[in-house]
Amino acid sequence: MMTPEKLPPKHGAEDETEDLADITKYDHPPAYNTLSQDPTPAPAISAAADPLAKLNCKPTNFLYVDERDGAIKGTYVIDPKLHIPDAYLPPLNTGEKRKNVYLHTRDGSVDVDLWIVGRKDLETPHSEKAPHPMSRTNMHVSSRDGSVAVKVNAIDNIHPFSLEAASRDGRVTVLIPRSFHGPLVLKSKHGNCALSDGVLGNSIQLGTVDYTKRFFVGDLSAVTTSGSGSGSDSVLGTDFGSTEWAGDELRAETRDGRVKVKYVDEVESADAKRGFFDRLFRG
Repeated sequence: MMTPEKLPPKHGAEDETEDLADITKYDHPPAYNTLSQDPTPAPAISAAADPLAKLNCKPTNFLYVDERDGAIKGTYVIDPKLHIPDAYLPPLNTGEKRKNVYLHTRDGSVDVDLWIVGRKDLETPHSEKAPHPMSRTNMHVSSRDGSVAVKVNAIDNIHPFSLEAASRDGRVTVLIPRSFHGPLVLKSKHGNCALSDGVLGNSIQLGTVDYTKRFFVGDLSAVTTSGSGSGSDSVLGTDFGSTEWAGDELRAETRDGRVKVKYVDEVESADAKRGFFDRLFRG
């Protein structure tokens, strides 16, 4: 094998010197930080600016999952404005209205992270212009035998949503976005219902009847009524009267377990966590 000194010159002494310099230069690979880079790299996508980039999944709508035996766990991005032809969707029972999200298991737990797609220019529920009831995102998450945990995240400004979270035998935990504005109806026959410090601080307590606790999160003056009425809640069988409310709603129910509601970005103190788990293990 020829050594660098014995390589024949190309055109003369100057060329030989250049060859030797080139060979010495490439004896070892260049360090990573010296590699040439694109002078105009594409800007990085911030997860805070674009949560969809972090989630790495495309939005869907009218999501229907009905498990006979097994848990439901995962992250789902819901775009309430996404049009999906009826021919591609599961059939509905007679008289049933299609929901944006329907998740149910007969035997197993549910632990889901729901991201609702909104728009930056969308008016929030706190604006003077009241949202239309048909604009609400309707969601149902339940288990017959198992715990239910639902985390609701908002991407930009979202339309109000109505969420039903229920379990026959198991605890129910719901995390709501800071934009939530509306009533909470929480029921547990053989357990208790509690709000985190953050949610409780923004709520008006409306009382407890038949194992059912009621709260209103946000500005109650935004609600308009037209008499006592006799309407009933479709989930818990409780009377809402004829309240004309098109904002957010949460109904959470369990027979044997505990109901807990907190903000999705809320960090509870160590004392609050210790108290929560102490009460949880005491039943």
